[in-house]
Amino acid sequence: SDGDWQLSQFKSPLNLRYRAKHIQQQCLEALHRCHLSPETTALLSALLWGYKENIPTEIRQYFSAAGLSHILAVSGLHTGIIGLIIWIILYPLRYTSIRYVRGIITITLLWAYAFITGLSPSVVRACIMATFVGTATILNRHNTSLNALCGSAMMVLLFSPQQLFDIGFQLSYTAVAGIILFSPHLNIVNYLNCN
Repeated sequence: SDGDWQLSQFKSPLNLRYRAKHIQQQCLEALHRCHLSPETTALLSALLWGYKENIPTEIRQYFSAAGLSHILAVSGLHTGIIGLIIWIILYPLRYTSIRYVRGIITITLLWAYAFITGLSPSVVRACIMATFVGTATILNRHNTSLNALCGSAMMVLLFSPQQLFDIGFQLSYTAVAGIILFSPHLNIVNYLNCN
């Protein structure tokens, strides 16, 4: 009954998402210690770590008017760019006997980035797909982008079936599938050479 209960002091163990948010906050505090202007700090927080809450309304409106609002959201594109940069930096490892380490380091750093961004769903989806591609490279197996895309979708749905009804999940996977399926047919250079 109402008067027959008391609040216990038990604290549940920290879950993974909470820890990721905590690390994201530490990164934000480190950025604040750089003594940049508030607008610059807010913009860098959004671009680097996906924290958009401090962006002034005026700056949001500027980005919206320019059609660039999506830049303020950390997404799979950001993850892909970071993964590509890491992959290129580690290129010399390709010619060593430990070339598989290149894939392991890339995957590890991508997941560290996902953690810093607070495990944003779009970044997690991109990291899962990159993990499939990287694992195939490590194991010296042939892999296609479409297989990696389907595998990552299945992995996301295995752990979170309600994602199937999330518009972000639907749009991101259909957009990437469209790019993978139709980009070979949209090769403008070959089209221009034929004419």
